[in-house]
Amino acid sequence: MIVEQIPEWVEHLRTSFDSGRTRPISWRIGQLKALRALIKDHEDEICAAVQADMGRPHTESFIAEIGAPLSEIEHILKNLASWVRNEHVASPLANFPSRSYIQRDPLGVLLIIGPWNYPIQLLLTPLADAIAAGNCVLMKPSELAPNASALMNKLVPQYLDKDCIKVVEGGIPESTALLAERFDHIVYTGGEAVARIVMEAAAKHLT
Repeated sequence: MIVEQIPEWVEHLRTSFDSGRTRPISWRIGQLKALRALIKDHEDEICAAVQADMGRPHTESFIAEIGAPLSEIEHILKNLASWVRNEHVASPLANFPSRSYIQRDPLGVLLIIGPWNYPIQLLLTPLADAIAAGNCVLMKPSELAPNASALMNKLVPQYLDKDCIKVVEGGIPESTALLAERFDHIVYTGGEAVARIVMEAAAKHLT
């Protein structure tokens, strides 16, 4: 059933992005703070899920799966206001007397494909970056870390904007269906074999 819903979910995210919902810095900051709350409120559950999936000790999970994304979020919150401001630059003489500036716009709808070895960190850290940049996001946790995947599928809709951020669980059929869709950017961390599949799919849409 999830496979059949994927085109609809991508289109819903596209509609949300096109509405301008994610552009205001207030939305971005609100979502980043909500993501921070998700992590802090469920530290023990996150560590337990990772331990169940791969036997990783609690301390190591706390540093990698919790500390890393929290550090990223704090860094973004500290700097976001300056990052989103237009940057004035020199104009070419041919365009005199114009004024020029760099305007940093969101890309659109992003796909984040999470790996099994750091199933929370490498899902939520790029999520924080994507939110900071004002994008909508569809996340695909690794099916090889089923407990972490189920936990993210449960928690993300409780804390984050359901119209702009979604989670798709599943394996190869779901990943194949996702890669058939057009995204504006794909974040993937993993090995060469899957990377080639991701790149081939991305090339069809010039992603």
